[in-house]
Amino acid sequence: MPNQRNQALHQSGSLGEMYKVLLIFVFLSWSNNCLAVYFPAEGVTVPNFGDLAGNIQWARRAGLDLSFLD
Repeated sequence: MPNQRNQALHQSGSLGEMYKVLLIFVFLSWSNNCLAVYFPAEGVTVPNFGDLAGNIQWARRAGLDLSFLD
């Protein structure tokens, strides 16, 4: 998503919902061939250690700021 669009979604409180929709597509294409999921506007990379949900949980425990997914 373009950065300006992210800012508008963040201000309206809808950014997390938009990412949840996009993560459905990431989940459907997730495999061992994926190195990571990258959120360019936020500058966050979540590496692939297995399943997508587990990676996101790991990233939160590791201290990565994923508050935009809330």
